[in-house]
Amino acid sequence: MCALLAAPALIAALPTGQVSASGTMPHESVHQWEVQALGAEHATEHAAIRHQERRASQRWAAFSPAQRHRARQRYAASQRAALRASKDFPKPASKVGAWTQTPYALPN
Repeated sequence: MCALLAAPALIAALPTGQVSASGTMPHESVHQWEVQALGAEHATEHAAIRHQERRASQRWAAFSPAQRHRARQRYAASQRAALRASKDFPKPASKVGAWTQTPYALPN
């Protein structure tokens, strides 16, 4: 909830002169703004995530159409396997509300 309340102030603090016509900011400007708004450690975590996303995008762009097709098939298969695995394990009673005894006395 606090993040939602602080968002307008953070948005107002955006450096307007560094935003391009497309609405994007250079990496250095984003990092500087995040250091001010979020702190150095959290901004560094965001920078690492952006780096990983850029690398993944570059690797995907280098794939041939056949490689992309195989990657999509593998991803879909892994999602189906995860769904099947989640159905095989019973959910803990504390999470779904099926107790052997009520946690408190029910009125008659």
